[in-house]
Amino acid sequence: MHIDKVTIANICQIPGIFGLILGGFLAGIVSYKYNISNCLKYSLLLQLLVCCLFFYISITDSNLMKMAIILNISSLIFGFSNVMYRAFVDTISNGDINVNTSLGSIGPLFRTIL
Repeated sequence: MHIDKVTIANICQIPGIFGLILGGFLAGIVSYKYNISNCLKYSLLLQLLVCCLFFYISITDSNLMKMAIILNISSLIFGFSNVMYRAFVDTISNGDINVNTSLGSIGPLFRTIL
């Protein structure tokens, strides 16, 4: 059974936005209590795991509900890791705006390439 990309996008649009926002709030709470670099490493591993899980489900099962749930979890983890990355860049740059801007631009560049 072939599922259209537009159908999946329409189903996951609103919950995905709320997942991003919730992930950002969770990252703010977690970064206040724990080490930022370790949280960034774990969030990137979670992102990799969720992407591999989505790839596996899309090849084997093609169940629309499972794909929607995985995509929404991925949005939550992406919001979390994006805020963690920004916090990590901010701690490295020590307030220098040029370093903060250049390091902040590297993350989206790698995400686009990969």
